[in-house]
Amino acid sequence: SFRFFEEIIMRLATLLGLSVLHLALCVLTCTAHHPGLEKSRVSYENMGDEENAEERSCVHERETCSKVRGPLCCRGECICPIYGDCFCYGS
Repeated sequence: SFRFFEEIIMRLATLLGLSVLHLALCVLTCTAHHPGLEKSRVSYENMGDEENAEERSCVHERETCSKVRGPLCCRGECICPIYGDCFCYGS
Protein backbone atom coordinates (compact mmCIF):
# COMPACT_ATOMS: atom_id res chain seq x y z
CA SER A 1 0.00 0.00 0.00
CA PHE A 2 2.95 2.35 0.59
CA ARG A 3 4.00 1.78 -3.01
CA PHE A 4 0.57 2.94 -4.18
CA PHE A 5 0.87 6.28 -2.32
CA GLU A 6 4.41 6.73 -3.54
CA GLU A 7 3.24 6.29 -7.14
CA ILE A 8 0.41 8.82 -6.68
CA ILE A 9 2.80 11.37 -5.16
CA MET A 10 5.24 10.93 -8.05
CA ARG A 11 2.45 11.43 -10.61
CA LEU A 12 1.20 14.55 -8.82
CA ALA A 13 4.73 15.97 -8.65
CA THR A 14 5.22 15.32 -12.36
CA LEU A 15 1.87 16.93 -13.19
CA LEU A 16 2.70 19.95 -11.04
CA GLY A 17 6.11 20.34 -12.69
CA LEU A 18 4.63 20.14 -16.18
CA SER A 19 1.96 22.68 -15.23
CA VAL A 20 4.60 25.15 -14.04
CA LEU A 21 6.60 24.69 -17.26
CA HIS A 22 3.46 25.19 -19.35
CA LEU A 23 2.57 28.37 -17.47
CA ALA A 24 6.10 29.76 -17.94
CA LEU A 25 5.93 28.97 -21.67
CA CYS A 26 2.57 30.76 -21.97
CA VAL A 27 3.95 33.86 -20.23
CA LEU A 28 7.03 33.95 -22.47
CA THR A 29 4.94 33.46 -25.61
CA CYS A 30 2.49 36.19 -24.60
CA THR A 31 5.33 38.62 -23.86
CA ALA A 32 6.91 37.87 -27.25
CA HIS A 33 3.66 38.48 -29.12
CA HIS A 34 2.74 41.61 -27.13
CA PRO A 35 5.89 43.65 -26.48
CA GLY A 36 3.65 46.42 -25.16
CA LEU A 37 3.28 44.43 -21.95
CA GLU A 38 6.76 45.59 -21.04
CA LYS A 39 7.29 49.32 -20.70
CA SER A 40 9.74 50.29 -23.40
CA ARG A 41 13.01 51.97 -22.55
CA VAL A 42 14.48 55.11 -23.99
CA SER A 43 16.47 54.39 -27.12
CA TYR A 44 20.26 54.48 -26.81
CA GLU A 45 20.20 57.28 -29.37
CA ASN A 46 18.46 59.46 -26.77
CA MET A 47 21.16 58.98 -24.18
CA GLY A 48 23.16 62.05 -24.99
CA ASP A 49 23.66 65.62 -24.08
CA GLU A 50 20.85 68.12 -24.53
CA GLU A 51 22.97 70.33 -26.81
CA ASN A 52 22.68 67.95 -29.75
CA ALA A 53 19.03 67.03 -29.17
CA GLU A 54 17.90 68.65 -32.42
CA GLU A 55 20.47 66.68 -34.44
CA ARG A 56 19.05 63.37 -33.28
CA SER A 57 16.22 61.95 -35.35
CA CYS A 58 13.73 61.82 -32.51
CA VAL A 59 10.02 62.54 -32.61
CA HIS A 60 8.06 64.69 -30.18
CA GLU A 61 5.40 63.85 -27.60
CA ARG A 62 2.30 62.01 -28.88
CA GLU A 63 3.93 61.19 -32.21
CA THR A 64 4.43 57.62 -33.39
CA CYS A 65 7.73 56.01 -32.42
CA SER A 66 9.40 52.65 -32.92
CA LYS A 67 11.77 50.65 -30.74
CA VAL A 68 12.74 48.30 -33.53
CA ARG A 69 12.45 49.93 -36.95
CA GLY A 70 14.52 52.85 -38.08
CA PRO A 71 15.35 56.12 -36.40
CA LEU A 72 11.93 56.83 -34.87
CA CYS A 73 13.03 57.29 -31.29
CA CYS A 74 11.59 59.61 -28.65
CA ARG A 75 13.02 62.44 -26.62
CA GLY A 76 11.05 60.91 -23.76
CA GLU A 77 9.80 57.31 -23.63
CA CYS A 78 8.37 55.20 -26.43
CA ILE A 79 5.26 53.56 -24.95
CA CYS A 80 3.85 50.54 -26.78
CA PRO A 81 0.27 49.58 -25.83
CA ILE A 82 -0.99 46.05 -26.40
CA TYR A 83 -3.03 47.27 -29.39
CA GLY A 84 -2.14 50.12 -31.72
CA ASP A 85 0.99 52.06 -32.55
CA CYS A 86 3.74 53.01 -30.13
CA PHE A 87 3.77 56.68 -29.15
CA CYS A 88 6.13 59.09 -27.43
CA TYR A 89 5.43 60.16 -23.88
CA GLY A 90 7.30 62.96 -22.16
CA SER A 91 10.24 64.93 -23.42
